[in-house]
Amino acid sequence: MDFLPAEDKEPISSNYMKLKEGDNKIRILSNAVIGWVYWEDDGDNRKPVRVRKEVDVPEKYLMQANQKERAKYFWSFVVYNYAAAKIQILELTQKTIREQIRSYNEDSDWGDPKDYDLKIERDEKTEKTKYNVKPSPKKKFAVDLIVQSKNIKSIDLDAMFEGKDPFSSADNSEATK
Repeated sequence: MDFLPAEDKEPISSNYMKLKEGDNKIRILSNAVIGWVYWEDDGDNRKPVRVRKEVDVPEKYLMQANQKERAKYFWSFVVYNYAAAKIQILELTQKTIREQIRSYNEDSDWGDPKDYDLKIERDEKTEKTKYNVKPSPKKKFAVDLIVQSKNIKSIDLDAMFEGKDPFSSADNSEATK
């Protein structure tokens, strides 16, 4: 008998998905919201500030030679993270991932990425982290996951633009259109 059961995994409590080394299997459950994210110092803490794509990013957060960080373009959407067995928000600032998902979305054979699972492979073996996105054959979202995914109606991605928690927004009338 082993010290720990083979199936034991650390529980994931975060509502935000972080891509790990290897395959990250997801099902996208909502349309994307897009914008810019940058970080501001708030006393001892740093907090993300997200603005819609059509809003101008303050000049000081745009790319400058002496800056360590700059505003990053992002997509955010609600996903089912198979490894965590949990609904989470995935924020993508990596252009290579976005380009691959966009190409599947625009391909008439694949179409809307909410219709199939995606495996996002993160490879950290080289000097620069590489990503590869692979679609799984189209299939309906599993019934037990559909029941759980009904909770996505209470997730308001627009709350991120107001600095609020999308999972505890007071007004969810426009949640995850």
